[in-house]
Amino acid sequence: MHIAFNRSDDASEYFDTFSNFFVYGGNGLKSDFGGHSNSHHHNVYAFISGSCLGVNSFKAGFEDQWNRNQCIMLRDAAFGSFDCSTPPLMSNNSIFIPPGGQSVNVCGKSPMQLGVSSISEWPKAATIIAWGRNVLQMN
Repeated sequence: MHIAFNRSDDASEYFDTFSNFFVYGGNGLKSDFGGHSNSHHHNVYAFISGSCLGVNSFKAGFEDQWNRNQCIMLRDAAFGSFDCSTPPLMSNNSIFIPPGGQSVNVCGKSPMQLGVSSISEWPKAATIIAWGRNVLQMN
């Protein structure tokens, strides 16, 4: 799904959002006010001013999913916000924080315990552009 704008909040359901290059957004995956069962995967979120994902609580079986994404955060903060009793399903995500930043725990757990495979400082601009070209199949 290559889209110019994706708003997955306010009761959004069953969106499968993948292979996008989102730049300068407020947040990555956002799902609230009853939204559920949204999947974001294989996306690049470049220079997000908020968190990589922010979701509400879910009933079992209706969790949002956030997998195989790369998220470059503008500030040193928690990579996500969600209800700790019903977190989204997450795996193999890479988080990039400002130089000298520290990863911030969420729900008393390290990002690595919650589906983040790596935390690094910002990559070079050429790397970010290459990621964007790759997900948009512009190679």
